[in-house]
Amino acid sequence: MAIEIIPRKADIKNNSLMDIVFYFAFFLLAVTILSYFGIRFFDSKTVEKYKEAQVQITAKETPEVREKEKQILLYRDKINDYSTILDKHVRASNVFSFLEQLTHPQIIFSWFSLDEESALLSLSGKADGFESLGQQILLFEGNESTVNVILKKVSLAKDGSVDFQLDITLDPKIFTSWSEVKTK
Repeated sequence: MAIEIIPRKADIKNNSLMDIVFYFAFFLLAVTILSYFGIRFFDSKTVEKYKEAQVQITAKETPEVREKEKQILLYRDKINDYSTILDKHVRASNVFSFLEQLTHPQIIFSWFSLDEESALLSLSGKADGFESLGQQILLFEGNESTVNVILKKVSLAKDGSVDFQLDITLDPKIFTSWSEVKTK
């Protein structure tokens, strides 16, 4: 076996895949660096244009314009106050549309009471018969705005009609929305 003092060049295999990966990584690095400096350049240009626009706006402001801006801001604040008040307003009148849409044709309400805090609507009235009263209760129960319906009192009148008293627990949302009464 011969000892070689000068080693021979090892056979270098053609690693074309490694070359492609290396050049691709180098390309991505170069693109990233160029993109960074390009974005910084355009950002500085944008800041300069913004400052120029601010100077032009300030130059065109007059005392009259400033006064008008103050008035507009004052009106905006007032409108926001009114919208807050209207959003929190309790619309008890929605109960009338609720009753109007859900009252059975053979039912006559003679008295009602509304407690907005507990959302309790108490009704008393007359029905032509028990069937009409039952249908009226089903109409109330089938409505999205109704939580619970309780028949508190029922009696047969001398003329054959049915006197009744109902307690209806309403969904409190009925007092806060302008929407129409919806059935389930």
